[in-house]
Amino acid sequence: MGLVCAEIKLINADDVAMAKHHYIGEEEIRETTIPMMADSGAYEMAINEHIQEQMGFSFIEKRRTLLAG
Repeated sequence: MGLVCAEIKLINADDVAMAKHHYIGEEEIRETTIPMMADSGAYEMAINEHIQEQMGFSFIEKRRTLLAG
């Protein structure tokens, strides 16, 4: 297994649902593309608090992580 780097596009699914029901315009859907590194065997990803706040994602769980080098 190895580390993989990729550009990941994040889209706020709540915004997509609100746009679908015409509560907000499609131009108001929050999205961003970020560079991300992941272990090829990983099944979860993590983002930092700045991205979570910027995207308006609901808080689910907070964990400490360590990337082995």
